[in-house]
Amino acid sequence: STRIIDTISAIGCPFRCTYCGATQKVIPIPLEAVVDEIQAAKECYGVEMVNFWDDTFTFSRKRVREYRELMVSRGLDIQHNVTTSVATFDEGMADELVSLGVEDISFGLETASPKLLKFINKKIRMKDVHRAVRICQEKGLPFKINLMFGLPTQDREDYELTLKFVEEYKPDNINCFMFVVLPGTPLFDYCIANDHM
Repeated sequence: STRIIDTISAIGCPFRCTYCGATQKVIPIPLEAVVDEIQAAKECYGVEMVNFWDDTFTFSRKRVREYRELMVSRGLDIQHNVTTSVATFDEGMADELVSLGVEDISFGLETASPKLLKFINKKIRMKDVHRAVRICQEKGLPFKINLMFGLPTQDREDYELTLKFVEEYKPDNINCFMFVVLPGTPLFDYCIANDHM
């Protein structure tokens, strides 16, 4: 009824964020299968928007281009929302996303605290974030972020750094999430060892 389909283009993630339970091995889903699913959803349910939830969709400009070409060859005119990482986002990827007609981009920032970014092994630096903001502004793309709260060791200074970032850069939208420890993740063991349960 929402006319939106949520999907992924790969299973797994090459990053090793300490809070995440995804496998580090990335298994791409064949693009033809992804487009088949979207086409069926459009034909059966009138889907008008696709949300890609995996960061790996935007790891390869070539793959995004091939996806776009498949969509065009089938005459599928659909809005796109993507989740991505500032670590892999550059001008070339932004151009591909604009060509695809992406209207919504969410960056998994989690925090603006360099200390916490290191603690959760996010593999991004604040200069990556600043670059993503600049690119989005230049290309007319929205800059939306995901933030995580309640991480172990998160203190007042971490919160204030994130608040200062939000006030300075004024993201178009902020999705806030509470940290939930997942069994099998490095932070699960950390939380047990340090009485954070």
